Amino acid sequence: FETFPLAELPAISVTLIIILMLIGTGPGSTGGGIKITTAAIVAGAIRSTLSGERVVLLFRRKMAPETVLRAFSIIVIFIVMCGFAVMAMQFFNPGESVEKNLFETVSALTTTGLSFGVSRQVGLSGKLFIIALMYLGRLGPFTFLLFLMGREKTDKIQYPTERVIIG
Repeated sequence: FETFPLAELPAISVTLIIILMLIGTGPGSTGGGIKITTAAIVAGAIRSTLSGERVVLLFRRKMAPETVLRAFSIIVIFIVMCGFAVMAMQFFNPGESVEKNLFETVSALTTTGLSFGVSRQVGLSGKLFIIALMYLGRLGPFTFLLFLMGREKTDKIQYPTERVIIG
């Protein structure tokens, strides 16, 4: 479904569309992406860090540290998946620009359905890769995280807390 050619958009608009595709939809939706709530929790954590607060507050509710850690993990997993997928698309479609391959990859991983037409030009192996990305995106990093959480261990040993200088 394309109401206008995406190739005619300026680069800033394409970048904004990529960011919106990455964020995706709400958590109860069938759409892909990292989900609005995950992005909001991470944005709240960054705001709290910059303002020197020790807790993450959103809409007068305190976010559990485990939830904040999971939100950051989901975003990191999703970005790493996108990075590797773009590199693979460059392998399958070396003549195309990185911007178009990035757009196609993010669209497939987030099950958005927008395209620059790259999927029409790529060979059979590239098309199969895009299909695999769509299935992987439908499962999403949250499902992967749930798989990892199923194996969550209980702490038998308490380690001392260390304050590490970062940044």
